[in-house]
Amino acid sequence: MGTYKAPFQGIFRDEERLRVMHSSLVISVKSINQYFGTLEDFFEKHGKHWITNGVLLYTNEMSDPPPGLFQIIDDILLPNGLCENKDFVLLYEQLIYGIDGNVSPLLNGPIPEAEGIAWLGSVISKDGHFIWYTG
Repeated sequence: MGTYKAPFQGIFRDEERLRVMHSSLVISVKSINQYFGTLEDFFEKHGKHWITNGVLLYTNEMSDPPPGLFQIIDDILLPNGLCENKDFVLLYEQLIYGIDGNVSPLLNGPIPEAEGIAWLGSVISKDGHFIWYTG
């Protein structure tokens, strides 16, 4: 397992489960290939800071709401035919610890926005928020 800078403008992580944080836009690579060609084609045309493991592609933003992610959705994904939840999903990091050290009931469960997404598994753990491709 490892992380390395790929020849394209993204970062490849040789990991089945990816850690996401803040506000994250997650796209199925299968959808990227269907609507844009290869990942390299997508990065070349829409060269943002993207992270992939070969089956999932994501980027994140440290704001909620995330205007930059909304702009990617409105200007790139939707006009090219991608559909929310079928091809991409916007996830939001959940607080684990609340006031007086109370633990969130979401701990050890799925990220709420990922529930019902057929191609995406997720979990909120003490170690972070993780996603994986389920097919």
